[in-house]
Amino acid sequence: MKGLLKLYSPINELKQLDKNIWIVDGTEIQMNFKVFKIPFTTRMTIVRLFNNKLWIHSPIAFNEELDDKIKELGEIAYIVAPNKYHYSYILDWYKHYPKAEIWLAKGVSDKLKVKEKEKFISLTANCQPIWSEEILFTPFKGSIVMEENVFFHKESSTLILTDLIENIEVNKLPFFISFYLESEIINTQNHEPLEIYAYLFFLRKKLLQVIILLKSGEQIKLSSLMEELS
Repeated sequence: MKGLLKLYSPINELKQLDKNIWIVDGTEIQMNFKVFKIPFTTRMTIVRLFNNKLWIHSPIAFNEELDDKIKELGEIAYIVAPNKYHYSYILDWYKHYPKAEIWLAKGVSDKLKVKEKEKFISLTANCQPIWSEEILFTPFKGSIVMEENVFFHKESSTLILTDLIENIEVNKLPFFISFYLESEIINTQNHEPLEIYAYLFFLRKKLLQVIILLKSGEQIKLSSLMEELS
């Protein structure tokens, strides 16, 4: 069935960004905001670790043809839900890869109605996954709605985010959805525009520092910097 959005074709195809890192664009998903649903595109990131195991970030809908292509890269060993809005297809992938470790951000276990056990692990600032030697991570706090884990693939110097930074192309959305989103943006700007712009300038400066620290591998300083932003 045709969705409301223009997808980032080709979908369900591996798109290599750099050595040992790929993205895959998927089908549309409907996010329930109680009053109505808003469609979003989906995208996951795949990283091949030095041991040839695969790390999957925010998996899209499971697809057998895509799965066959992924198997050519290596064995899926780690599946990550980075925040409580990016979990919809976690259990589908787990059914096909029951030996994989499932790393869940704060709030996801409640959404999935699963208890923490051997294969379902809470992704917190204090844990030290085996993959964290190659993919740095830290929780990004500051929102009362959501806490997101951000990641940095050291080999390719790639920062991996989900909802912390979004590019919502309202011109490609149905009128009633784009009107709502643009109204929300205008409403926000009309309240405290100077404070918002000042904060965005501050955030941009801090994010540049984050990237520099990530490239140098200074995870402790990175965590301290994230605390400043909270």
